[in-house]
Amino acid sequence: MTLINQRTLVDGQILVTQALGNGAGTTVIGNIDLSPQPYAATEEFDLVLTVPALPNNLSGQNIVFQPQHCATSGGSYVNMPYLAAQTLTGVVTTGSAATTYRWKITPDALEFIQILATQTGAGNNSASSVTLALNF
Repeated sequence: MTLINQRTLVDGQILVTQALGNGAGTTVIGNIDLSPQPYAATEEFDLVLTVPALPNNLSGQNIVFQPQHCATSGGSYVNMPYLAAQTLTGVVTTGSAATTYRWKITPDALEFIQILATQTGAGNNSASSVTLALNF
């Protein structure tokens, strides 16, 4: 028998919604503080990024979503080790389909977490918002 360790229940959740940018550039999603969550150890936290369909994310354009963390409020964020960036690639006539990315927070995560969304190309996705959830 194979056991799968995947939680389906969530004790708590913090949601952050952020509009994407117009053209090439970077958008910060989050700045979530992990410290006041008393319900679970950090390694039991999930980051879930929900991205709607983006009709203006056309061919030759990508949006790279990179988890980052920082030790202090207002400090400098760095990429989180062991959590890979995810790339959403545009399609010639339809843009990109809705998708969800999930990262499991590692025990060495620092106190503050954000997702850095770097958009290449000239697509205007400012009318679309992504939602970042911290599940614990």
